[in-house]
Amino acid sequence: MMIMYFREIMLGKRSGSFIRQILKGLSLIYLVLIKMRICGYKHGFLRKKKLPVRVISVGNLTVGGSGKTPTIIEIASLLRDTGKRVGVLIRGYHSKYERCGGVVFDGKSWAQETQGHNKRSDNHQQVQNYKDTSVSPEDAGDEACLLSENLRGIPVLAGKNRWASGRYAIEEFGCDTLLLDDGFQHLKLYRDVDILLHDVSIPQAGLRLFPEGVMREPLSSMKRAQIIILTHTNMATDITPYEDVIKGLNSRALILQSIHLPIYFQQGMNSYPLTLIKGKTILACSGIGSPESFEHTLRQFEPNKIISLRFPDHYQYDSACLTKIEEMAKGTDMVVTTEKDMIRLAGKDINCSLFFLKIRLEIITPNWQENLLRCLCSG
Repeated sequence: MMIMYFREIMLGKRSGSFIRQILKGLSLIYLVLIKMRICGYKHGFLRKKKLPVRVISVGNLTVGGSGKTPTIIEIASLLRDTGKRVGVLIRGYHSKYERCGGVVFDGKSWAQETQGHNKRSDNHQQVQNYKDTSVSPEDAGDEACLLSENLRGIPVLAGKNRWASGRYAIEEFGCDTLLLDDGFQHLKLYRDVDILLHDVSIPQAGLRLFPEGVMREPLSSMKRAQIIILTHTNMATDITPYEDVIKGLNSRALILQSIHLPIYFQQGMNSYPLTLIKGKTILACSGIGSPESFEHTLRQFEPNKIISLRFPDHYQYDSACLTKIEEMAKGTDMVVTTEKDMIRLAGKDINCSLFFLKIRLEIITPNWQENLLRCLCSG
């Protein structure tokens, strides 16, 4: 696919000197535009909106996945367990709610506690479709649905207008802390804390500005973050160079290391141990931002062979794709996909043995909870 072809060029995995020169020129134009935008917000030419509660952003500097969704799950759960009334705000890319807003999950486990927070404001005119029901990936997006599946007791709201979603979360659900998913570049909303994820599995050749590379902003933008979490650290032989770069740019930031920890395989309502794929031939099917990390994880459990089938991030599986999966699955023992892909594949008519890998983000830095909570809740 064309998208995957350009992604490999951006990561430096495919030659294409002529195309790269064109992309390099476009990157210079892009750099000027993002510098103007950042300066506009910094000096007040562009106005920020502020919500009357603590706002914590979780984002990254790269195009594609770096582990934002499992990080949101981990941090939201941690804050909930300390007594915070947390809400998650997500854009819901390419979904119905992206345009008009909607509640993906209402946090029913403490809904009774928030009955006093029922005042409405004019802001609700901007959030038309808020309702108390389960929604589909077409309604809210795959990541929003994945969050709602994993965050019991925490409201999840989707919509491009994160300020309007935040006001609704405060007034209807009594939230006192809001997590802004993929919010590092969402400068129009004021945040108290910026958490920045940095994926150490990305090749150095890919750390060029988009579209020549996968960087949304220059590395110097790390200066804006109070917390920087290195992800996929088990895929790098030495983390020290990454930490040295960060400390040189932002000496005050809390730096944490993390891995994507596989837990089990699941099919339907049944879960299976990670040894399930040992010695088997599997088709690894994924439509995520970092398919390499998914396949790297699978290799740890010693399959006989991995056949890779990659689609672009957030890919909507149609009948032609399902047919391709079925054809490629012939001669394999099983098909394994990601939990996010399973959200999009659920309910599809696909004739093969399909499992997904359940993972969670695990922060491996000692005493991380104490240090993280101090940064999230102080000031």
